[in-house]
Amino acid sequence: MQHKLFMNRTLFIESTIIRHPNLVL
Repeated sequence: MQHKLFMNRTLFIESTIIRHPNLVL
């Protein structure tokens, strides 16, 4: 279950970077 939560978090971070690339910079 922890691994699944990690995967969901990773996908969320990737989607956030794609939607708001300026936040990474």
